Amino acid sequence: MNRSFKGAGRVFRFTFVQNFKGKSFRIVFIVVAVLLFAMAFAVNILIGHGTKPNPIKKLYIYNDTSLVNLKYDLIKEAGGEDYKDLEIAGFEKKDAKLEDVMKKAQEDEEVSTLAVLSENKEEFSILMYVKEDGDASESDAENIAELILMAFTSFKYMNMDANEQQLMALMIPVNLKYTQDGENPEEETNTGVQILKMVMPALFGFILYFMLLFYGQGIAKNVLSEKSSKIMELMLTGVTPIALITGKVLALTVSAIVQFMAWVACGVLGYVSGDIVAGRIYEGYKNPLYEVIRALKEMGAMEAFSLRSIIFALITLCIGFLFYCVMAGLFGSLLSKPEELASVMGVYNIAVVAGFMVSYLGNLMEKKALLRIGRYVPFCSPFMLPADIMVGNMKMVEILISTAILLISTVIIIISTGKVYEMTVLYKGNGVKGLLRNIGKHSKASRQ
Repeated sequence: MNRSFKGAGRVFRFTFVQNFKGKSFRIVFIVVAVLLFAMAFAVNILIGHGTKPNPIKKLYIYNDTSLVNLKYDLIKEAGGEDYKDLEIAGFEKKDAKLEDVMKKAQEDEEVSTLAVLSENKEEFSILMYVKEDGDASESDAENIAELILMAFTSFKYMNMDANEQQLMALMIPVNLKYTQDGENPEEETNTGVQILKMVMPALFGFILYFMLLFYGQGIAKNVLSEKSSKIMELMLTGVTPIALITGKVLALTVSAIVQFMAWVACGVLGYVSGDIVAGRIYEGYKNPLYEVIRALKEMGAMEAFSLRSIIFALITLCIGFLFYCVMAGLFGSLLSKPEELASVMGVYNIAVVAGFMVSYLGNLMEKKALLRIGRYVPFCSPFMLPADIMVGNMKMVEILISTAILLISTVIIIISTGKVYEMTVLYKGNGVKGLLRNIGKHSKASRQ
């Protein structure tokens, strides 16, 4: 077995260097990198252009409910930095009439919004009045209405006939646990973790899906185009076909990963740069992605991640990408004419789409049995393993078994691809039919 792979390192170095020296590779790399940087930069500028500081500087609130002594500071606390300077004037129904408060709001130039809290037998309600000649818009009124609703809900709890300990108990979330056959109960402890468990499979799946569609056909085409070159026949006299195809596919795979990571880095750099510029140009600008991350941190979602799980997830993502790249090399080695590539790659794309859909729909529809089986099927596991490792859905033993199956399958396909490559290059088979004829001839020769 070791002799079969002897010389793969030389082929890897040669192919890797030649690939990066290629003019088309460099042009595509530079163009895409510049576009990603510009697009990521522009996203934050466009978001910043559409934002504006909170125009509501003074708010009137008329309380027409049975609850008294409302704590209006809760509104400012809920609004955070954007509403820290908000001035709130509260009026109780026992002290003033609504008509008088509305008239006063019209006369006060600093006031642009009036909130009226009322109740009936069925519900409490919040009615927002927006001055026509004021600075606030309907969307501004809706934003502050959400804050009033949050504050009012908290205040209702505070007005209950309960001590501090009972109030704290009302605020504590309820965790769902479930068990089967007396096993230790599984626990859904965190809303943030639940969000990540829904998002991460789709995120990793889309990343791998995009990479395979972008690079898969290129690898197959590269293997196919060099089969007709005399250089390949000379190289096969110095290394085994398995070593040749191993070195070549590994070099193309690593080149693709390096290129993709560089593009990701350019996109991140553009996004961060755009965030800095937008923050300096537009007052009141907030990065929505950073706000989402901050919210997940507050919910404790980031505690689900560890350095070990991130490293394992990235490793399995690369192994899964290698598996499908080797498959692309196998399809390329089967062919003898470039015209046949499109039809054969259709089968490859079906395998990619099927693996992605099993992962995506399995998580979306919560088909646990399907996901459990798919983790050990090489065509599906590349789309499942990274996300499952990240969010802790798999035990270490399961991760090692699934990764081992994926690696063994990759080696088997590499060996098969090397055998096919040797047949189609040295014995000049005419496509798949010619390959099958050559296999038949060699089988007869070996029996004689």
